[in-house]
Amino acid sequence: MAPDPIPRLPLRVRAHADESLPGLIVRMAEENLLATPYRLLEACGLGRATMTSVAADPAAIVPLARLMGLPEEDLRRLSYAAADGSVRLLGHPVPGDFVTADRMRICPLCLAEAPYHRAIWGLTVLTVCPAHGVPLADRCPDCGLRLDWRRRTMAACRCGAVLGRAASALGPVPDAATAACRLLHTPPDALAGLARDIGVGGVLRLLHALGCIGLNVPLRRPLALADADPELAARVVDEGWRALADWPASFHGFLDRLRADAPLRRGRYGLAKQFGRLPAWLNALTEHAVARAVREALAAYLSGIPEIPTRARDVRTRRPAEADAACVTLSDACQLLGTSHRRLRPVAARHGLLVAGSGGQGEPLLLRRSSVRTLAGEFAGIADRRRARAILGVGRRAFADIEHAGLLPSPAAGIAADLHGRACWPVVALQTFVAHVRSTATRAARAHGPVVPLAAATRMISGLGLGSGTILAAVLDGRLRPVRLSTRGKGLAALGFPVAAVEALGVALGAEARATLSLAAAAAELAVKPEVVYQWARRGILPTVAVPGQRAERGRRVRRADLEAFRRNYATASELRGRPGMSPSRKLALEIIGRGVVPVTGPSVDGTRQYLFRRADLEALLRQG
Repeated sequence: MAPDPIPRLPLRVRAHADESLPGLIVRMAEENLLATPYRLLEACGLGRATMTSVAADPAAIVPLARLMGLPEEDLRRLSYAAADGSVRLLGHPVPGDFVTADRMRICPLCLAEAPYHRAIWGLTVLTVCPAHGVPLADRCPDCGLRLDWRRRTMAACRCGAVLGRAASALGPVPDAATAACRLLHTPPDALAGLARDIGVGGVLRLLHALGCIGLNVPLRRPLALADADPELAARVVDEGWRALADWPASFHGFLDRLRADAPLRRGRYGLAKQFGRLPAWLNALTEHAVARAVREALAAYLSGIPEIPTRARDVRTRRPAEADAACVTLSDACQLLGTSHRRLRPVAARHGLLVAGSGGQGEPLLLRRSSVRTLAGEFAGIADRRRARAILGVGRRAFADIEHAGLLPSPAAGIAADLHGRACWPVVALQTFVAHVRSTATRAARAHGPVVPLAAATRMISGLGLGSGTILAAVLDGRLRPVRLSTRGKGLAALGFPVAAVEALGVALGAEARATLSLAAAAAELAVKPEVVYQWARRGILPTVAVPGQRAERGRRVRRADLEAFRRNYATASELRGRPGMSPSRKLALEIIGRGVVPVTGPSVDGTRQYLFRRADLEALLRQG
């Protein structure tokens, strides 16, 4: 059997559980009276290696173990390198820039108690001893030279100065240093909470990053920050630990502190405005476990603060749908209401529904979810003209006659009606109106002669210039009674009227029609030119009747009731001149059109000489101010 080329040292030392591998090599060389630790490296075939490379080289474990006569597992636990090439500290994977063996740092008090190098002193984010609270020293207090591994003993500098000294007064031990020490001395399979999810290395990276972000310090390597400003490096560690101490509650407190400085940051909105450099750092983070933990905690925080506008789906899905304080974006509200941005946005602004956001440069507009749901219920409870015609069971012309006669319920008002933008009516009121008219049917066992539906009854009196509104008005005032309800007709179309009763009503209405106004007289009462009234009558906007009788009374005439109904339903711009919020200009009609009101007739609509508007639209405009 060939002899082992690596001799075994005659004297051995026991490795401490928290000792570093370079420190053990120094003690082993001292115990065997070697001039420097590098003589020991030469003896095991690592003559060209440095203490830094040996500490980070997993291949150096086997020859060192054979030379020292120690178990390989003990040396692997003290080494900064794992078998897969990753960096470890006391068995825990850590980022490479958070551990250093390039320079030697010590605690004089710890060396006075036991002269060996602690592995945790190589943790670059630590600037003080976790046991005594004194700053870690990297220079000799006598000669001022930087400490290194080329020494005879751990207890003294190369100049002979004793490094292990008692301190006159101990400093306060930072919580961050104590926590880091406790985590590193906990076996990986015994970790709990955040450390179990992201590992000790993830906790260290998160601690350093959050500390720099919280203090608005450029994110640098921990060792470079400690060299430039040790006090600032200590503050960074303390600030980072404040954010991690009671995860995620402590992290939410950290976010509160960042939000408090939002007015000092540039920008108008967004997460960068609220949380500074945290979103950019999070987006650039490549460690999936750490990024996932931070994103989940951030989403949980944002889900409870709907005033912060964001389109982040993981945040919006976390915001509880049943909470009154939860918000939705304008796009989501449009989908829920079945309307468009162009229609909903001005309505939301007028009625104070917007919670946050201005909509500029992509900033999302937020509305309270509870307000949107309430509005959706109200919106579904009102009917525009098309839906109202379906409820009444009549066509366009019949509906216009009923509306002109003033028989419809009062138009809907409020935010939902404003969102419709046109005349609309409460669905319940329309259904009640239909039920009331249908309830007038006598339901006679045998009908009195032939029976006709509403449409046919309307045609029987159409020669007088009258329509369905006249028939229903006669039903409501008791002059005409339906005698049948068809099972096939819907709404008012199910009504059946005796032919004889309809003919008698036509005779009576014809007699009433003779007491009418000429178009010129109607123009005088409306304070418009006769030519305008002629055009309105020609287009059917102002109903007229053909009056039978003597030659002097023949022609189209206006009934007094129709004139009053016209005044209730329509208005010209001159009626609003001088009203609050309205200009006294003669071009007021154009201003009204510019504000979104659609005229019924006018020069730009059908060539009529004067603009005419629905009175309901003008009253809605006045309410808007």
